Amino acid sequence: MMGGIPELIDDNETGMLFEAGDSEQLKEKINYLLKNPSLATEFGKKARKKAEREFSPQVHYQKMRQIYADLLG
Repeated sequence: MMGGIPELIDDNETGMLFEAGDSEQLKEKINYLLKNPSLATEFGKKARKKAEREFSPQVHYQKMRQIYADLLG
């Protein structure tokens, strides 16, 4: 895994994770989703809901306000 991606994806809920640089594992995951398009659609819907819930402008604003409030004591 690399970067922030593992923190953004819930494995087998909102997507599928694989080891960075492991092209064989990536190929297997892609082929699996190609054979199971309804699962890919389900992942997409769940990912959209998560993004709206956790990364909306309102949520970001509240988190930033809290950070500044904590810094200012």
